[in-house]
Amino acid sequence: MCRVIGVRNRSPCVLFVIPLRIIRTVVFADIVIINMKITTTLSSLFILIMFFGCSEMDKSFEEPLPDIVTYDSQIKTILDQSCVRCHHGGPELQSSLNLSSFNEIEQLIGTVFIDLGNSNSYLLITAGPEGKMYMYLNDYRDYELLEQWIVIDSAAEH
Repeated sequence: MCRVIGVRNRSPCVLFVIPLRIIRTVVFADIVIINMKITTTLSSLFILIMFFGCSEMDKSFEEPLPDIVTYDSQIKTILDQSCVRCHHGGPELQSSLNLSSFNEIEQLIGTVFIDLGNSNSYLLITAGPEGKMYMYLNDYRDYELLEQWIVIDSAAEH
């Protein structure tokens, strides 16, 4: 199917016969260009939102970790806030693992659960970013403190 388009010059009206397929292609190309402009604009907007939105996120990641992480100074708070609600050793215990005190945790030191100096300790794997318990930690810094406590600081109490 063709469409007849008249174009006026200084000469009498000249008629061009243009196949509709070409017209559709030109219109489609314009739509693609418009869609690309919209996509580019939306991508730029998304990047700006991520850049400025993330700048107000938790600044704890920027703070250096302490020289020594101990159970009393950092780990007890993390475990109390994130773990002890289920791992507490009470009669309604939801897990056989008790993390409610250093005495209970001390029994786990040297086992697969808390293997000193080993970043593949079960606690670090399950509490790590890919682990099933990571969602209970406040943020990645909690994980970093747990990791330093087990791998570097030998699960020190004080």
